[in-house]
Amino acid sequence: MKMPVEVMKKSWRVVLILLVSVLLVVLILLLGSRKATAEVSQKKVYEYYTSVYVEEGDTLTSIAREYYNPAYGPSVKELIKKIRTVNHLGSDKIYAGSYLKVPYYSDEERF
Repeated sequence: MKMPVEVMKKSWRVVLILLVSVLLVVLILLLGSRKATAEVSQKKVYEYYTSVYVEEGDTLTSIAREYYNPAYGPSVKELIKKIRTVNHLGSDKIYAGSYLKVPYYSDEERF
């Protein structure tokens, strides 16, 4: 049984309207989530330094874990690299009785 031409045109219009509507909803959802992500990533993070006295048994990893903050700073591994760089260390070896400059991160600006 053949459908009249008018009925077929209306069916295609309905399908086209539904398709466009779905695409618009998907586009709006994607743009909304990108905006929310951008707002979160624009949060200011400040880097500060503190002096840490190295005690017997301390390692760069233990010190980095103590000052690591996943909300603001790099990974523990990256923090270890940063500690090595700012202290001009050629290896991970540190000595009890010495001091290290250790970065830490906050969303609060301090003067």
